[in-house]
This record gives sequence, C-alpha cells and structure tokens, in this order.
Amino acid sequence: ISKTCITDRYFIAFNTREELGDRFYNSLYSLLLRPEMSVETKRHPMLLNLIYRTMSNDKIGSRQTAFIKRMLTM
Repeated sequence: ISKTCITDRYFIAFNTREELGDRFYNSLYSLLLRPEMSVETKRHPMLLNLIYRTMSNDKIGSRQTAFIKRMLTM
C-alpha cells in the first residue's frame, strides 16, 4: 500500500467542507481489505488515525455503526 493512497484519503476527508459520502467509506474499506495491509505495518498508525478521525467526524450514526460492523468482520 502506498503512502499516497492514505494521504489522498486524508486530503479528501479533512480538506473538504462537504460531508463524506458512502463512496468515501467504501474506498476506505477497500483499502483495509488489500492483502498488503497485513504485511506493511509501518502504515498502520496512519491508517488507524484516518479511521478514527473519519469516524469521529461523521454525523450519521447508522453509517458509523455499519462501518464498525464491517471492520469487525474482517
């Protein structure tokens, strides 16, 4: 996984004034499912920070719950 993938999502998540849509969450979830995520541990802190900040800024509780459930099934 490249640092650019995570950095792009950071930019989208925190430099936009619009609310994040379902497409962003699907993109974030697909990033988590990549096989290289399990072996490339140096990116884990940055990715966990992105997930935490994204979840804490989301105003739609049902989407937060659904995303957490999806992460727990991995």
